[in-house]
Amino acid sequence: MGDFYYFVPGVSAVNAAAIRALGLAGSLGEHYEQGTVDSGPGGAFGTMLQASGQKRPLRCDAEAQDWFPSVPKGGVPAAYWLGFETAAPPGPADLIRERVIPGADVVLADGNAWHCPTARWAAGESGLPLRVGLDAEGRRNMSVVERYAELWSMAMEVLAELAAIGGQGEQAGGMTFERALAIAAAALGANYRVGLLEVEALGLLTTDLYGDVLRALVDWAGMLDLEKKTAPAS
Repeated sequence: MGDFYYFVPGVSAVNAAAIRALGLAGSLGEHYEQGTVDSGPGGAFGTMLQASGQKRPLRCDAEAQDWFPSVPKGGVPAAYWLGFETAAPPGPADLIRERVIPGADVVLADGNAWHCPTARWAAGESGLPLRVGLDAEGRRNMSVVERYAELWSMAMEVLAELAAIGGQGEQAGGMTFERALAIAAAALGANYRVGLLEVEALGLLTTDLYGDVLRALVDWAGMLDLEKKTAPAS
């Protein structure tokens, strides 16, 4: 069992606003603990954080831990660092969110099954929670809740890409490899406390696996099956 550490250099403490500004709110969760360390990654003074309930000391040990900067290239100092115990990298059971969006299990490069959410099912209905409201005429109006609105938009982007390339995952359409990875990471982030940095640090995706996550996001297999069932008999 493992989890992530986060290290913010040059500060003795961080508040909720700073965590949101760093983009760590989704990865740390609502409850976290922090502590000051004199020598973090690269020997810098700063603050380490972890999700609450880990029952482990906040310490930096370069020999026992793997650390990755949030800005890996370009000479820009990292806003924060991501780390985990080398012998106990976190897995899906460690990072699962309280609310899980239904979808499909996909075995990723760490050998574990990760539950990838389905934002849009084959028949066209949303797999994401919907807000029930009223329009200007008093008629019932349903829309994807704000928390998942961006994921829904990404799913529509994936659907258009898969339709253009036949669902195989190669970048024959307009989507770049970097964009595809970002969407795959965001999809995993709906059900787990991960973002792109966490996904890449754990080495979860390969060039033949990221497409499985994207296809799960839009129930591509269900769409193909539906097409077969509704196709006119020859």
